[in-house]
Amino acid sequence: MEDTQTRPVDATFVHAVRDALTYLYDWVKLRRSHLVGVFDLGHRDDPGVALREVLIAAIEYAKPGPEVPTKARAWRYYNLLYARYIEQFTQGETAIELGLSIRHLRREEVLAVEAIATRLWNYYEVENKWLAPPRTPAEKASEPPEISAQVPNRIEELAWMQHSFPSEPVDVQHLVQEVVSATSSATSASHIRVECHVETGLPRAIVQRTALRQALLTLLTVAARLLQRNPITIRISCSGPNVCLDLVGELAHEGASLTEQDSEQLGMARELLRLSRGGLEVDYALAGQESFSARVVILAERRVCVLVVDDNWDTLQLLERYLSGTSYQFVGTTNSDQAFHLLQETPPDLIVLDVMFPEVDGWELLGRLRQHPLTQNTPIIICTILPHEQLALDLGATAFVRKPFTREQLLTALDQYSGQTAIAPD
Repeated sequence: MEDTQTRPVDATFVHAVRDALTYLYDWVKLRRSHLVGVFDLGHRDDPGVALREVLIAAIEYAKPGPEVPTKARAWRYYNLLYARYIEQFTQGETAIELGLSIRHLRREEVLAVEAIATRLWNYYEVENKWLAPPRTPAEKASEPPEISAQVPNRIEELAWMQHSFPSEPVDVQHLVQEVVSATSSATSASHIRVECHVETGLPRAIVQRTALRQALLTLLTVAARLLQRNPITIRISCSGPNVCLDLVGELAHEGASLTEQDSEQLGMARELLRLSRGGLEVDYALAGQESFSARVVILAERRVCVLVVDDNWDTLQLLERYLSGTSYQFVGTTNSDQAFHLLQETPPDLIVLDVMFPEVDGWELLGRLRQHPLTQNTPIIICTILPHEQLALDLGATAFVRKPFTREQLLTALDQYSGQTAIAPD
C-alpha cells in the first residue's frame, strides 16, 4: 500500500476510519460503513469482511522494518494500533502494555489513527469522492466513550488508576531504594546525599505500587530543590496500623519557599496516596524555618480473612488464585452449612457470596448471615450472574459484583469494604 502525495484529510473521514477500527469485528456495522463505497468494496461477497481486511492491511503496512529502533514513534504507533484494534485491548490494558499513562495513550491513539486514515485517504484517492455522511443524534450517542472523550481530566485519570492498579503488599524499603535510585541524577546534580533509616521488623504496606512510587518521586524532587546541597533523611517506621515515611532536611537558605509548581506537584502526590487510602502531610509555611519536613502515611499489611461461599468449585479455585499474593486470606466452601462452621472457627472480615445453591436459597442464606451475631455487621459482597443488584442491596448486601468479573474488579470491591484505611493527615 504505497503512499501517494499527501493531501489534507477530511476530519469526518478520520472519524469514519476510527469508527470502523472500533467495530473491526462487527460485520453488521462494517457493512454499513461509508468506507465500503469509498474503497469500492460493495461488489465483494461480504463487504464487511473486505473492509476489515483493508483496515488490518493498513495497520500491518505501518509496521516498521527491523532497522527502525524499537523505541521509535513508528513502533509505538504500530504496537498501539495492533493492541487496540486487532487484539481489541481496552485503553487501560493497552496503556499498561505500552507503559504509558492513560492520557498519553489517548493522545498517541488520536495521532496513530490519523496516520492510518491519511494513508488510506491518499492510497484510495478519497479526496474527490468523499462526501461527509451526516451523523444522526443516535449515532453520536452510541459512540464508545473511549472515542468521544479523548482527553480525560485529572479526576478521570485517577479513577482509571484506582480501577486498573489494585492495592498489593509492597516492601516499602525496597520501593524507597528504587525511588532514590531513580532520582539519583536530580539529587547528584544538587550534590544531595539521601540517607535512609528503616525500623527493624517493618511490615509490608498495602498500596498501589505505581501510585506510591510516583508520589515519592514527586516528594523527593521537590525536596531536592529546596534542600540543594543539604542531606535528605528518610525514616521508615511502623506506627499502629500504619507505615510512616518521614522525610526531613535543612533548607538550603533562609528564604527557601515552595513555588506554585511545588504546591501543585505535592497536591498531586497527596491524591495519588489517597488511591491507597494513605496521606501526605507537608509543612507549607517555610518562612522563618530552617528545615523542610514531610510525612507519608500508608496502611501496614494486615491479613484480611475473606470467606467465599459458592457452590461452583471452579469459581472457588479462581477466587483463591485472585487473592493469592495479596493481603486477603482466602477461606472457601461450596456448602452453605459448612460456611457457618468456618465463620465460627475464623470470623471473616469480608464475605463473598453467590446466591445460587442447589440445597438452599441464596437470598435466605444472606438473611441468615445478616442475623448471625458474628456476621451481622460484616461486609457481604454478592457475586452472581443474576442481574439483581438492587434486590441484593435491599436484602442486606453491602455490595454487588456481577459475574463474570476480573481480578481487578474483585480486589477493588474488597479494598473498598475491607475497612483498611490509613490514619493519615489531610
